[in-house]
Amino acid sequence: MIDSMGEAIRVLFRKPLRSFLTMLGILIGVASVILIGVISQYGTDMLGNEMESLGLSSLMITSEDTRFDPLGEEELFRINSMEGVADTSPVLMQTGEVAAGDVECESMLWGVSYRADHIISLQIVAGRVFNASDCMQYRDVCLIDESLSKQAFDTIDSVGKQLQIEIGNESYTFTVAGVVKTGTGLLQNLLSGYIPSFIYLPYTTMQLYSGRSNFDQIAVKTEDGVSADWIGEEVVEELNRVVGVDGYSAGNLAGQKESLKNILNLCTLVFSAVGGISLLVASLSIMTIMFISIQERKQEIGIKKALGAGKGRIMLDFLSEALLLSGVGSAAGIAVGLLVCGILAVSFGITVHIRTEIVISAVFLSIISAVLFSLWPAKRAADMRPVDALRQE
Repeated sequence: MIDSMGEAIRVLFRKPLRSFLTMLGILIGVASVILIGVISQYGTDMLGNEMESLGLSSLMITSEDTRFDPLGEEELFRINSMEGVADTSPVLMQTGEVAAGDVECESMLWGVSYRADHIISLQIVAGRVFNASDCMQYRDVCLIDESLSKQAFDTIDSVGKQLQIEIGNESYTFTVAGVVKTGTGLLQNLLSGYIPSFIYLPYTTMQLYSGRSNFDQIAVKTEDGVSADWIGEEVVEELNRVVGVDGYSAGNLAGQKESLKNILNLCTLVFSAVGGISLLVASLSIMTIMFISIQERKQEIGIKKALGAGKGRIMLDFLSEALLLSGVGSAAGIAVGLLVCGILAVSFGITVHIRTEIVISAVFLSIISAVLFSLWPAKRAADMRPVDALRQE
């Protein structure tokens, strides 16, 4: 094997440009698979963080039957006292016109409790979240998102500023208690023209001004290690038992998040497989090089066979050449792929995760396909008769 590798190195250096171009194809294939895997994984991680920050790790209880008074304080108390429930928050939702500074826009109003930041992961960039007094005393305070703060007040820290919020047919003056950042801000940054800004109000204040006593939903956070599906079934069963009507449902947003993550992971593998096509093309080029090499080394093959070299030794020489081409190309591809990932991470200030299984799969595919595509030319060289090999045209 060592002799065959030495022979392969000698042959490759005999035609350095051809060898370099062949290895370049392998390099590009491996590097592209690594880059596609890293970019796809970053997208998956970023979207996962975005969903987490939007509260998609909780359980949402809703009422779907209009024959009885929907979710209220009694249902909130029942759910909060159930085993396996770590925390709850009422949720009210509606759109409303907002006037702040020179900005007038339609915003999504969320009525939540002072415990909501433990459930929907509100990330405070300035000021504070709600406290118990805000809810108990119906205070006119709000949390606005970073995008609205910049547009209306030209600053992230707009704590203490006032804005007008229309709830129902009346306009009310609210004071900014805090500024929140929704996850990575991806939705606001990319879709700010389509997605309204988010404003969070104490749910009691929103109930007072809207004339409502009920909630649209109740967000439930389960205790660690407790199945959200099981808690959802228990909550729905308990509420249905109390009212005697099957009018409640539980949306396991954590399960939906996992399903979406699985789809994104599948997309990552599919994109990586597309990048792997270039590896197959590069392996085909190795097969072409092997056939050309056979024609160029006919005399050499004939001499070796005349001196007693068997078919196995001839095949091993050519397979070693293919193995060396794919191995060096793969190593260079890994280095280039990691270098480009590092440059992207530094340039854009992001954290990238290298998926080891994708790197290993790319190298494995590269080497295996190169060896398999070289079997035919290697066998053809091994089957060549010495008389035919030594004949000069």
